Amino acid sequence: MTAYIILGSCIGFIVPGLINKLSNAKYDRASLEGVMEDLLGKFTISQTITDELLITAYDYNSQEPRFYSKYFAKLNPRIYNIKVGHATGASSAAPTFFNPKNIINGFGLQELQIDGGIICNNPALYAYQIATLLNDKKKVRIMSLGTGENPFNKVTSKYDFDKTAYLAYKSEFMMNMDTYSADFYLQQQFKVEKRPQDYLRIQKETKISMDDIRKNNLDLL
Repeated sequence: MTAYIILGSCIGFIVPGLINKLSNAKYDRASLEGVMEDLLGKFTISQTITDELLITAYDYNSQEPRFYSKYFAKLNPRIYNIKVGHATGASSAAPTFFNPKNIINGFGLQELQIDGGIICNNPALYAYQIATLLNDKKKVRIMSLGTGENPFNKVTSKYDFDKTAYLAYKSEFMMNMDTYSADFYLQQQFKVEKRPQDYLRIQKETKISMDDIRKNNLDLL
């Protein structure tokens, strides 16, 4: 059975008007860079031992996604065959928490890359498409692991959506809608293929902030 790895995307809670303000982050990314370099930085995407993997990021200035995978590393190595630590560093660059990852690609062009969760907070759908459509795999099983989400609050009236409400629901608009949509699509896809048991989505509802690293919260994880 083919093994597929998804190195997922951290989440950052932003409003659309902040997307062009990619400085003054909450944390210095120097320590993050060190961890990525030490643990993952020696090998390129094409050198990974799995048949395939997917690490998602987004290059802000070119307005293009970065789907770091073996398929795209072979197709366009100057863009995609980078060190795994650099790709995960970009995928971890959640706006407002970390500054963008600065990468000079194989064409000598600067890329300012931000968290892949901005474009696909649930990358399982893209992983499925890369496996089936691009790598021609016929039978793929998926276990999709979420990183936690805030409790959902229903809206009772269309008048609840004033300007203040849009700010209050920003994480729902920017992150969760994408996550729910990908999950819904994959559920239907596996039903059509008559093997719904081969898809599993696991998500935890929590009020813990993504950067709350107190011991009791880590123990809960």
